Amino acid sequence: MSITSDVRSYADSALGQAQARLTEVRGDATELANSLLSRATTTCMELRSKGEALTRRAGASIEPYVAQLKGYGTVAAETFEQAYAELRKNDQVAKVIAAAGVSVDAVQGRVTSLLDRQPAAPAPATSPTKPTPAAKAQPPAKAVPAAKATSAAKAQRATKTSAAKATPAKKTRTRRTTEA
Repeated sequence: MSITSDVRSYADSALGQAQARLTEVRGDATELANSLLSRATTTCMELRSKGEALTRRAGASIEPYVAQLKGYGTVAAETFEQAYAELRKNDQVAKVIAAAGVSVDAVQGRVTSLLDRQPAAPAPATSPTKPTPAAKAQPPAKAVPAAKATSAAKAQRATKTSAAKATPAKKTRTRRTTEA
């Protein structure tokens, strides 16, 4: 036998052993992957069934409380309706309720109309240093008050202005010395 045939036979046997080992490893990997997949599927099914059981138990334990709250709501609504009917019998209260109803209807109409509007397109960005010709031509917009200020807000503003007037800024006076 020659050296080339010895090397060739050695290479062939090493290649055969490597292919056999590769096939064995591939089979082991497939078996391991299938085992992991079955474990994961089993665990997922167990967790799902436990979650469903907990949900059923929680729903069953909460149902009496929900029914009780619905009962309280019904009793409260009936009591409110009775008190409302009693108040409507008084002429002064009836006038106030009617006026409040008109105001509530007006506010609801306004809110509904604002919500039904389509959102406006955003204004294009302009540079703060150079106003556009359109901005120069239009007079400044005046703010329209949505509602009158409350007395608490007025009192707070009055307090701020009176506090500012009460403590005038101190002027520092230092003598200047001249050099002779």
